[in-house]
Amino acid sequence: MDNETITCLRLPPTHYKGSRQTADMVRKQISCRFGLEAAEAYDPTKSARPFQEWLRLGFKVKQGEKGLKSLIFLDLKDKQGKVVGRRPKIIFLFHERSVEPIDQS
Repeated sequence: MDNETITCLRLPPTHYKGSRQTADMVRKQISCRFGLEAAEAYDPTKSARPFQEWLRLGFKVKQGEKGLKSLIFLDLKDKQGKVVGRRPKIIFLFHERSVEPIDQS
């Protein structure tokens, strides 16, 4: 595996819940930024994570890298905890090629 790619197999899975539309949206951005090979290898359960999650796992975003726009839906709950609706929220993910280990100079 080249220096640009992290072996995501050793990392815990992401919080991805299985939206094909969201995965395709992120995959298209990966293709534009990193090429078709990276887009085909994209695994939404391992390859892209939010900034804070990469930090928690011991990685930092490389200088100048920009996030990939993604969409999630938050459950709206009443006082009893019952889900009464959903609200969309845009988040930004960073592909494994956009990060490096924190201890790297």
